[in-house]
Amino acid sequence: MKKTKKTKKQQKINITAPIGSIENIQQQFGYNSDSLNKVETLEELRKNIPNIVIAKCKHDSYFKQNNFKVQKLDRGKNYIMSITMYKSLEYDKYNLINGKPRKNLTPAKISFAQLYKPYIGQDLNRKKLFVMRTGGIGDLLFILPNLIYLKEKYPSCKIHFATSSQYHSMLESWLDSGYIDKISELPVADIEFKSAQYHLSFEGVIERTKISETVDAYKLFSKWAGLDLPNELLHPKQSVNANTYHKVDIILHEKLGIDKDDKICAIQLKASSPIRTPHPDFWVNIIRNIVRYGYKIVITDNPQLHEQIDKIIEQYFHYFKEDIFNFAKYSEDISHSIALATIADIVVGTDSSLIHIAESVCTKNLGIYGPFPGSVRVSNYQYGDWIDCKMSCAPCFTHGHKPCVYGGNNGGCSPCYENIDMQEFIEKFKKLTDNV
Repeated sequence: MKKTKKTKKQQKINITAPIGSIENIQQQFGYNSDSLNKVETLEELRKNIPNIVIAKCKHDSYFKQNNFKVQKLDRGKNYIMSITMYKSLEYDKYNLINGKPRKNLTPAKISFAQLYKPYIGQDLNRKKLFVMRTGGIGDLLFILPNLIYLKEKYPSCKIHFATSSQYHSMLESWLDSGYIDKISELPVADIEFKSAQYHLSFEGVIERTKISETVDAYKLFSKWAGLDLPNELLHPKQSVNANTYHKVDIILHEKLGIDKDDKICAIQLKASSPIRTPHPDFWVNIIRNIVRYGYKIVITDNPQLHEQIDKIIEQYFHYFKEDIFNFAKYSEDISHSIALATIADIVVGTDSSLIHIAESVCTKNLGIYGPFPGSVRVSNYQYGDWIDCKMSCAPCFTHGHKPCVYGGNNGGCSPCYENIDMQEFIEKFKKLTDNV
């Protein structure tokens, strides 16, 4: 008797949401609309598959992520990416068909849930761990202590880290230090994901849990990885390449003209989102007091923003212009900011990457927090301290890149920063720098 081949009946997905919306994409991939809702605990979050998808590329295409680097997607290949990234790449706006953008991505036949093997502390001897994170520099440094621990405990394990290409210059130093074994760009081909025995995605750990409002991010990430390391192990550690250090030393003392004997305070004026960014007016009193204590102010940020920083210096800080220097004009990438933080005597910044970088290279640091309290970001730091700004609506724990709803005419900058206790700032700054 001839055997009949059984075919798996595919479930028909009813797509009702507008094309291009997050809801539409969730429906395409069969996600429940509740998967973006906030939950109380990590245990509840584990019940949901991360909002990550596997998409098939229909045509060879190119894109630039965060205006940093041109990346290519190859026709016929499957790629792993966040739902947000799928939203931005689903249609190729540079290739039009009948005046409309060509559809470039479609759901792959295999789902993320079918491949996902979450790591929650299993034995990694002679195993491969695939780690991915779409967040910023701070998020990557929250992960780092766990990787250091795993490589020390399981020397034979291989750790493959996938993140946005703009952060790779920092991860190169992790590679050199032996904390990881391979770096990939996101989106990443699914073949890389399939080759690992375990996967560690931190999607939603901070953004979608209520516990993140009371627990330090380093502790939270370690719990998520199933390690729950003690506080003494939850410190980021990284070093700067000697050649990069030398380049930055030349920038500071030859190109910018800062004397070798001058004390340096490195400052990052803004965060990656408006809601965590104070208005430039906020910095006037901060910088005035730092200069008063004999420091040269070195402002760093994305090199693409160097002209904007020049304008801010001219408009807001012209009274102490001789003591302020625009490092972003000469910086090349994150590795240069790491070198600057290493050379600086102290780092001051809003809730931004430079504070975390400073701690990772053992430099004194003072963070200023508004929408998020410093206790859930830097409470375990050995070389730093923080100030929480006071406002009835703060902390609001608002994520994402939208401006503050109370920002008014300030470009969406959070007004909570206007309520800093300047005396508290001076006292903490002096305490950190007494031995400098």
